[in-house]
Amino acid sequence: AEDGIRDRDVTGVQTCALPIFVTEEVWSWFHEGSIHTSSWPQADALRAHGGDAAVVPAVAEVISQLRKVKSEAKVSMKADVAVARISAPAGVVELLRSAQTDIASAGRVQSPLEFAAADGAIAVAATLA
Repeated sequence: AEDGIRDRDVTGVQTCALPIFVTEEVWSWFHEGSIHTSSWPQADALRAHGGDAAVVPAVAEVISQLRKVKSEAKVSMKADVAVARISAPAGVVELLRSAQTDIASAGRVQSPLEFAAADGAIAVAATLA
């Protein structure tokens, strides 16, 4: 019984720590050193890109839907997407267009993203490669 409690406790700690290790791994793909020793991003540097913070939740939703397509198909998140069609309100489409390179890269979309203005929530239709 004692071993079971210890295993459960260790598993809980590992689960809580996972985001830290994932963040460190992703950081290492683009930067030298550790994210834990890097400086905080400066607001002025972020503003210099002229970005709109509203793009973040829109992009996150598209990537989430692309991941859902892969999950439902029971394929790896690294699986390629042949075509992705995104519909959203016109203003959101413009935000998404500004991040289309990032969306295609994160979702492993092989062809240019297709956008359509439509009423309602963001919707993604994707065909796996």
